[in-house]
Amino acid sequence: MAIISIANSKGGCGKTTISVNLAAELNGTLVDIDPQASSCSAGAHSQIEIVSLPLHDKSRIPEFINRVRNLAERGHVIVDCPPSLADATRSTLMVADLCLVPITPSPLDLRAAQQALEAWQAMRDWRNGLPDVLLVPNRVDLRTRQGRDIAGILSGLGSRVAPSIGYRMAFVDAAAKGLSVGEFAPGSLASSEIRALALTVEARIAAAEASHEVPSVPANKTTDPATAEESADSKQERPLPAAERPASAGSGLLSRLLSWG
Repeated sequence: MAIISIANSKGGCGKTTISVNLAAELNGTLVDIDPQASSCSAGAHSQIEIVSLPLHDKSRIPEFINRVRNLAERGHVIVDCPPSLADATRSTLMVADLCLVPITPSPLDLRAAQQALEAWQAMRDWRNGLPDVLLVPNRVDLRTRQGRDIAGILSGLGSRVAPSIGYRMAFVDAAAKGLSVGEFAPGSLASSEIRALALTVEARIAAAEASHEVPSVPANKTTDPATAEESADSKQERPLPAAERPASAGSGLLSRLLSWG
């Protein structure tokens, strides 16, 4: 089964909300590597299997990788990452098949997402295109200009864009009860949006399997995430096709961001 990381370099974009609810919808195991253990709290009373594996230092990275791979033999694994580009997030990207990047309709979130995608490109080069990346518009209010613009703007970053998740109190109330929104409010719009996201994730995983993707971490390469960028640079591996690379924001994207101010 697949290892799915939920990551961004910025906090407050809804990583934990997406992690808990996607794990519930996919009936997968949720691994919380954020020292704040937000997923453990938000899903405390749900039926989700939650494993806390905070990565405080590099010495635990091999243990983490082995544990996540073992869990993936039983089903999908969803990893809630901390809000940074440090070793914990990089370690997850080393083994992930798919990375979801939640992004709210704000200039700060969009800039952070662009920076994250650019930083992760070396990892994707090193792993021959893995993990696949899916941008998730989150906390979207279609009544606002930002909410109406967000999907189109994200499509300019060069990665696939998932169906939007709305700004709904059902997510807040469910987390307060320690439940997924599907458990707290089945049949709600919030629950339907998570179901649509889960279907998109399953489709991406199926497409990757059908194309016979390479193993997550090639056996002849180091498992130290700190050397990933150096490895990609020094070996000058084949770059991804231009269509698969996260594009630079460019003047068009920046002008639209500035117009939100």
